[in-house]
Amino acid sequence: MKAFPQLSALSLAVLAAGSPTLWAAQMQIQLPDGALARAEQLDEIEVNGQAPGRYKAEAGGLKLPEPLRDAPRAVSVVPQGVIESQGALNLADALRNVAGLTLASGEGGFRGDNISLRGFAARTDIYLDGVRDNGQYSRDTFAIEQVEVLKGAAAMQFGRGASGGVVNSVSKRPFGSDRTRFDLVFGEHDLQRVVIDHNEHVNDAAALRVAALYHDADSFRDEVTLERSGIAPSLKLNLSEQTMLEASALYQKEEGVSDYGIPWNGVTNQPADVPVSNHYSLGRDSFANFDVLSGRVALSHGFDSGLELRNTVSFTDVERLHRRVRPGNVMTATPDASTTVTRDHQLTEATQNNLYNQTDFNWYVESGSISHNFAAGLEIGREDFRTRGLAGLVAPPPASLFDPQSVVIDIPLPTSFAGGELSTYRKTYADTVGIYLQDRIQFNDQWSVLAGLRHDQFEAEVVDFLSSTVLEREDDMTAYSLGTVYQPNDMYSWYANISNAYNPSAETFSLNAASAELDPEETRNIEAGVKITPFGDKLLIDVSLFSLDKFNARDVEPDGTGVQTLDGQERSRGIEIGVSGAITEHWHVFAGAAFMDPEIVDSNLVNSGVPIEGNTPANAPERSASLWTVYEFAQNWEIGGGAFHVSERFANDGNTREVPGYTRWDGYVGYRADDWRVALNVYNLTDRKYFDYAHSQFLTPGEPQTWRLSFSYAF
Repeated sequence: MKAFPQLSALSLAVLAAGSPTLWAAQMQIQLPDGALARAEQLDEIEVNGQAPGRYKAEAGGLKLPEPLRDAPRAVSVVPQGVIESQGALNLADALRNVAGLTLASGEGGFRGDNISLRGFAARTDIYLDGVRDNGQYSRDTFAIEQVEVLKGAAAMQFGRGASGGVVNSVSKRPFGSDRTRFDLVFGEHDLQRVVIDHNEHVNDAAALRVAALYHDADSFRDEVTLERSGIAPSLKLNLSEQTMLEASALYQKEEGVSDYGIPWNGVTNQPADVPVSNHYSLGRDSFANFDVLSGRVALSHGFDSGLELRNTVSFTDVERLHRRVRPGNVMTATPDASTTVTRDHQLTEATQNNLYNQTDFNWYVESGSISHNFAAGLEIGREDFRTRGLAGLVAPPPASLFDPQSVVIDIPLPTSFAGGELSTYRKTYADTVGIYLQDRIQFNDQWSVLAGLRHDQFEAEVVDFLSSTVLEREDDMTAYSLGTVYQPNDMYSWYANISNAYNPSAETFSLNAASAELDPEETRNIEAGVKITPFGDKLLIDVSLFSLDKFNARDVEPDGTGVQTLDGQERSRGIEIGVSGAITEHWHVFAGAAFMDPEIVDSNLVNSGVPIEGNTPANAPERSASLWTVYEFAQNWEIGGGAFHVSERFANDGNTREVPGYTRWDGYVGYRADDWRVALNVYNLTDRKYFDYAHSQFLTPGEPQTWRLSFSYAF
């Protein structure tokens, strides 16, 4: 198989000067997630122009105790420099830069960020500052410093799920100087956005930072609007030379119109040939409202023995209320002005509460020529998920295929559950207790081994209040990770790794009589690669080959009884290549690509009337690539741009509905002075028609050619 280069923003910079939490006890540094790590004295370097670190960043929330160059696996880090220059407003925008990661539509009514990694679903594998953040909402970047993606099975670090990897967002944190920054964005479709980011260095022991957001915009999609606001305060207190307290919170409120894209043609199995602006819901009556509140408090202490202790308490509350009106299939091969599509109608609400306590230890020990960096931890969590649906809703009249908003809506449209009969009322209680131990053994300057074990007990109880049924499931799962690194010199770092992950039946908070009897699925990742730094720490090239196998996937008996088994097998093999950093003093690049060969190897399941054995899993393109590059000239000017490529992919496991591939080109020009910045981004320069998200029932079109103008001022 031929490899198509991949952009993994793998970054090795050791805490850049603008990253504020450097403190001196035991020569320790605070990583982006707030954890403490051993520091080494580096030679002074002279930096001219923009630092290479703009496109490189050290990962801090992935439970790797050493710099990423020493990590025996593939990691991509999308730094603030890329997020800023691309004008990425949402987590999904930032994740486009990660090859091997696919954006997907929600299954089963799921709303919010939904992704696949290396061909495996990862919608529940999203973290914030190293703590599980699997609520259903779309994450804004206003309070995010960087985004980290750990690829391959990662249950040893993160517990259940994590088959294809995990995504961790790192919050903006206080630093050691006073600064206030205003960011204004204006663009097509009445986009108006303002972000205020204020940092106050109170004294040597305390710093406070508050980021606030207001976002209001229409869309290229008819009737679709979005209003979003948020605030994210954070506090850092150095209680002593060796003790630090951090506290942070996030509140994000969103009111908008739900959008389920355009329909498929059920006869040709092709996307309906309609304008990308067509909206088939009930206009402004199709609402999608979200309220998110989360908070984290972390206490860190470094002991004289070299032991570091960190305890984190985290809570999250996500509330969602939305009306789903989704188009049905077009039922004629040659539609005309009289063609209509049916529409469904649901009103649902969901509430999720997470409460987690994580205790992490790190201990560095030298024994002769061999050193150990031990990491151990205990995680205790409770997740409650409640969902309700309203019964008795009248289906909207069919919509005109070519003019869907022309149909007059004259049906009852309740906006709450007050006094209504329920069609669904279910609550899930999920409890997790996990313990892990990891050791990085450094034998000499060339060889090291990173080995770890984790055991999780996961208990789930699903209560259906309408049928008065209770289903329970308890699973004990042991995960491992073993990797080795060989560094013959400062340029090359060769590595190999094997790890696994588990997917219990109640992972997504649902159980039925059959799945409650099934053990977890297990996925194994075998990976080898090399990390190259040809110009010192300025540029990183990362090449990885992987084989990811789920060898006991959920299946059914072949006799037609529908009895569920664990006899299936899924596999994804491929190669990823990433480049990040500075090619020259003024030329920055962040690029990469992945070539995958995903396959449903064994299965008795049928999808859309077609056996799925031998097919390609849904939302798993064979090729994906991204390129983003910026060149600085005439001291203050920047010009750049890039492309995002996704090859053909299927919207269903039956492979009857194929989504066309695409390449989207974007452009950028900016001017920076000491205190301010102005920039113009133009997206989809060639006005290419493409589909961002694919679902077996609908497709979401990508944005046509669009511009945004950004202004920033800091003082």
